[in-house]
Amino acid sequence: MIKKIVLAFACGLGVVLLVQHIISFRPGLLEQTGAVIAHPFLATANRISSMIQSMQSKKIAYDRLFTTYLRLRKQNEELFASYLSLRATSRFNDATQELIDFRQRYNFDQAILGKVLTRTINASEHTAIINRGSAHGVRNDMVAIYKLQIVGRVYECYPTMCKVMLLTDKRCKVAGFTNATSAGGIVMGTNESQRCEMMFVSHLSDIVDEDFVFSSGQGLVFPEGFCLGKIIAHSHAEKELYHAITIEPLIDFQDLRYCLLSSQEMINLF
Repeated sequence: MIKKIVLAFACGLGVVLLVQHIISFRPGLLEQTGAVIAHPFLATANRISSMIQSMQSKKIAYDRLFTTYLRLRKQNEELFASYLSLRATSRFNDATQELIDFRQRYNFDQAILGKVLTRTINASEHTAIINRGSAHGVRNDMVAIYKLQIVGRVYECYPTMCKVMLLTDKRCKVAGFTNATSAGGIVMGTNESQRCEMMFVSHLSDIVDEDFVFSSGQGLVFPEGFCLGKIIAHSHAEKELYHAITIEPLIDFQDLRYCLLSSQEMINLF
């Protein structure tokens, strides 16, 4: 009987302690031990979770920034290309406007505006390649002109380009006359930079230094009234029939970038 009473008391006490434990939320020894063991793992998991969230946030921010960068870069490239196009157009307009004005002023409606691509200026030849050819209406023996000055003549023509023999080339010959005294002769190249000679000028003619020489229009190639250069030196040896005259073209062929291509019959100056 006593055993039953003691057992009942023990069970009751256990129930009371259990209820008190549940109600008061006080951890027991086992729970405390489990918490101590689990704490490092939970802390590590929390740090890993925080790192993952931080990396995800950074990745999202990076993706947004990279997308913005690509968009801005594309806009910058488009703007830069537009800028270059405007600069090129502006430079072309500045470089060619004088020739365009000249063409309109002197009725060069049919003249072809060409760009100098390359030059060959040496002891063997003085030539230039122009970016206009038969497809643009260019043909052999057309005259290359810059303002009111003769550059040379076309002697090789291809579909998209032509080759011009410059005034300073030995093969180039232009009938001309002096402005002040109207002395006639033939202007020929020397294959020297900025130098020509005026040949077959009678010793009976008067020659003036610094005088200008113009084309006379004699022949079937070069038109009349275009400047060939100015006289920088002349001499006449005794018993010689002709003057020795050196002419300097006013055009710097090394720097020439554009010219007009036309023919004698198209030009309407006189």
